[in-house]
Amino acid sequence: MKKRLKKSQVNGETLVILDLDGTLGYSLIPEEEAFRKIFELTCKRLNKYCDLEISADEMEQFYKDAKKTHYELHFLKPKRHNKRLRLKIFLDKVQENNGVVFDSDFLDEIYNVYWDYFMAHAKSYPDTCKTLERLMKKSIVVIATNNEDDEAEIKRRLFGLEAGKHYRYLFTSDRLGVCKPAPEFLEELIGCLEKDLGESISNKRIIVVGDDPRVDFAWAKPIGATTIRVRKDLNAKREPSNEGEKPDFTVDNVSDILDLI
Repeated sequence: MKKRLKKSQVNGETLVILDLDGTLGYSLIPEEEAFRKIFELTCKRLNKYCDLEISADEMEQFYKDAKKTHYELHFLKPKRHNKRLRLKIFLDKVQENNGVVFDSDFLDEIYNVYWDYFMAHAKSYPDTCKTLERLMKKSIVVIATNNEDDEAEIKRRLFGLEAGKHYRYLFTSDRLGVCKPAPEFLEELIGCLEKDLGESISNKRIIVVGDDPRVDFAWAKPIGATTIRVRKDLNAKREPSNEGEKPDFTVDNVSDILDLI
């Protein structure tokens, strides 16, 4: 961990903007594991009803192609994270490439498998809620996520986060109309924040906390925000690919940010 910010840097009101997935809770690995359950189920369905032998690895490639298509169709827009839409694209690719047609309710089935597994395994980090409570006493705490409204609400409940107790505002890609790391994300977030606060944030010290160097920091640097990476979950071993992705500080636990702010 790097040394604490100098006192000269902490004058004035502080705005702390935190990512949700991977930053405040363990959710990215459970998401990956939930998709693997779907790959296995789809393989079994093809084998049972269509007499087709396809491995889980091959099925995962269909999913990767589907995810790429999904992202291209909704480039940096809220629907790029919609799980039902991505699973539909996945099933379409499996059907097209294997000349099969699944039952009309199979999409519902795998969608439910995904959420059943995810909700049973995703969880808040042990120190998340206490850390946010302490931050709320001296800062304006904001959660900003690429998730759509419905998914953000599921994760908010799973992580045990309460408005007014753990955060002041929660902004989703639905409300902002765009996803990180698009520059427009920053513009929309600032506009919504200033509207909700009823004042400019230009005189506030801004801290941005995230876990993924690919998307969580570059968008925040144009406004001089201090960036802190929480090295947890699926992105723990991921390294920045350029200067814009490098955070100012890196910590191992959410509670460690208290030593910096």
